[in-house]
Amino acid sequence: MATGDLCTLAEARAFLELPTADTARDALISTTISAVSKAIQQYTQRELYPAGTATRVFKLPMGQYTLALAPYDLRSVTSLTFHADETGLVLTAADYQTQPITNPDGMYSAVQFSNQVANLWNSDSARYFGYSRVTIAGTWGPAAIPVDVKQACVVSVAAAMRRDVVNLDLGDVLSDPRELGPDRPTNYALPAAALRLLSPYRRVGLL
Repeated sequence: MATGDLCTLAEARAFLELPTADTARDALISTTISAVSKAIQQYTQRELYPAGTATRVFKLPMGQYTLALAPYDLRSVTSLTFHADETGLVLTAADYQTQPITNPDGMYSAVQFSNQVANLWNSDSARYFGYSRVTIAGTWGPAAIPVDVKQACVVSVAAAMRRDVVNLDLGDVLSDPRELGPDRPTNYALPAAALRLLSPYRRVGLL
């Protein structure tokens, strides 16, 4: 299982009901798992793989107090610093809140800063380019791959491996592309069944 994969080779093989001795396509399945996993995370704009501890740098435009973390998901904060490359303003837990407040999946998609904190934009990057650098050290991604996300990956891999399903020409199916919907047969990279499973995770708007 490669880093970033949202399901294992064994899980995909089990869904495809491959005999134990049939390993001829294992390399192709593994490659497909990696490609589908990347497509899922791009589609949802979420970090659905346990990324662990890391330090990441973001840009906060002048005058704004909410920092969107897309396409990443923050599980916990170790330290949060403004313009670390210059004056290094280290914020305390009282200076910000992770958002959303209610997060059933245990991950945060944004950080809200208090408007009472001084010097958030006291840096060269703010003065010359209109934003402050925000450095966040913490734990990223879920503690474990969510079960429904894993299933969406397995279903997508199985759909990609099916050689008896002909790619459909949308022009023959729909009179208007705006008619596209999850129940329409299409040649989406991610099948409708996977899109339904991923719908609760898709990041829409700021948070």
